Amino acid sequence: MTLYHFDTLPIHPQPEPLESLSSYLTRLAEANGLRRRQNLFRLCFPTEHYRSTYLTGDFPPPSFGYLASLAHCPEPALLATTFYHLACKFDRSPNPTALAQCLSGSLSPHLRYCPSCLHERGYYPLIWRFLSLTGCPEHRCYLLDGCGHCGQRIPLLPSTPKLGYCPACGGDLRRSQTKQIEPSRLAQVSNRSQDLVYLVQPQPGEWAQAGLTQVIGQRFSQWRQIRRLKISHIASILEVSPATIYYLEEGTTHRTTKLRWYLEYAAVLGVSLRDIFRSSAPKLSPQSPEQKVLTKIRDGVAIVKQQQKVITRRAVLDLIGIDNSSIFTMSPTIRAIWTEIKEQERDQSEQKLLDLAQQAIDHLRQQGQAVSLKAVANLISCSAETLHKSHPPVYELVLQHRDTPLGSRRPVPGRPKYRREAELMTRVQATIIALEREGVRLSQEAIAKRMGRTSTGLKCYPQIKILLQAYDGSPTRQDETILLKKVQTALAQLEANEAPITIKAVSQAVGFSASTLKYYPQVRAFLIEHILEKKQAHRTKQRQRREAELVKRVQQAIATVQAGDGRLTQRLICELVGMSSVGLKRYPQVKRLLGQLLHPDRVGPLWSE
Repeated sequence: MTLYHFDTLPIHPQPEPLESLSSYLTRLAEANGLRRRQNLFRLCFPTEHYRSTYLTGDFPPPSFGYLASLAHCPEPALLATTFYHLACKFDRSPNPTALAQCLSGSLSPHLRYCPSCLHERGYYPLIWRFLSLTGCPEHRCYLLDGCGHCGQRIPLLPSTPKLGYCPACGGDLRRSQTKQIEPSRLAQVSNRSQDLVYLVQPQPGEWAQAGLTQVIGQRFSQWRQIRRLKISHIASILEVSPATIYYLEEGTTHRTTKLRWYLEYAAVLGVSLRDIFRSSAPKLSPQSPEQKVLTKIRDGVAIVKQQQKVITRRAVLDLIGIDNSSIFTMSPTIRAIWTEIKEQERDQSEQKLLDLAQQAIDHLRQQGQAVSLKAVANLISCSAETLHKSHPPVYELVLQHRDTPLGSRRPVPGRPKYRREAELMTRVQATIIALEREGVRLSQEAIAKRMGRTSTGLKCYPQIKILLQAYDGSPTRQDETILLKKVQTALAQLEANEAPITIKAVSQAVGFSASTLKYYPQVRAFLIEHILEKKQAHRTKQRQRREAELVKRVQQAIATVQAGDGRLTQRLICELVGMSSVGLKRYPQVKRLLGQLLHPDRVGPLWSE
């Protein structure tokens, strides 16, 4: 697919090795000057609510929306930033809900980081999410769970994307101080880090073998027997039920078999989880395993075509000898190739059906019979309803050559309905020309309203329905570009007139309703960003005015107390001003003024009861 300049963001950095999806989205938004998290999600996922996408965390989303085209980043690279490959290794569905059950108790809901790694790499690795990784083996220090300056928890993707800084205090996370790992624990941390890197990275053949968890469970059982340990003893060490160890060794994807038990079980046995996986993985050739499977799939498709059978996944898999049907969904490359094969088959079937329909029309002409949708459908062994719903090109071909109107049993050239359709067609074409000259946005509703009719009534006539399909109301890029310029002009005029800037005011200025503007992603993102900025600026000005008024009132209260030779206390000032001490604390200038008067000998934060 060819990408145009308006299909991508101005700057599109690519994901770094082991980078998490939340980190990549933060870098992408920050590089393109998107100040709010919502703005990025509304551009990349216009059909979904931004909170539903944000709450998925680093789990593979059901769809990446427009993210791949906007960031000019292939989908396999985006999947590598999630827990997708970990799900493949454990025969789990990549669905966020199902995968979250497997990773329950293993992930941190907030950011954990190494200040030195953050300074050197400039992104958040995916393995920092795992609670079992307590430190960084490269810099021999513990991971921090919060800001090193204020101690606040840091969200994975803050509302204001800014990588490496605390959203609460604005402190630089790269300058945070951390503790060093004890030498006795360094080997354990290093081994756990290598296991997690192996799990989240794509490995050859991770999707090519069904029942891999059963083979892994057998390896665990063999190592346990070598160590001469019982299931009950392992269960007591891990503090789980013996049934959990039994399910793990059987390879059952039970709700109790979670990732953390695999990691802790391997640690108890004194082996690394990556070694268990490597010994259990199928022996594949070093050359691209995906290409090997793709070659088999193409050969299977060719054989199915020769046998004149319907091309289905099961038919192809039975021929090539692969039992795991999930490879069509777990491998992005195979999924894309399979989609291409099905589209080619659909195009070929459509062309064959078109040829059959044309032959049926010619046959009816030679026999002197009327050409109708039902007659053509009977000759090509297909129902008229199927042609209408599933094969639009064939349906339109029959409409162009038919001798009878839809619903009529015999040709009636002089029927009034034909005359009405011809007259309405002329009126519709004239209305479209008039609306284009006036610069009105063309839609089925606008055309019908100008003619004094309804769009549903006009579409009862087949020829008019075909004509109106070009004006179904879906926005085009050209319409959105023109509308965006109008919105920018309207905002400039509202600012010049010092009028309130709201979505309602902008929609009235451009002649569109507020509900219509939301269908244009660029216009929606532009409005949200600028209107939020104006509201924030307005609130800041109001707070400054309020603070200036309170400073004057506090100074007057202080002058009143000093003139009466009274004792200057915080409670007396609050009573004169008419506000509580908690309310006055919210204003820095008032707080500083009272602190200097009540406690002139103190240095630092000045406020005391």
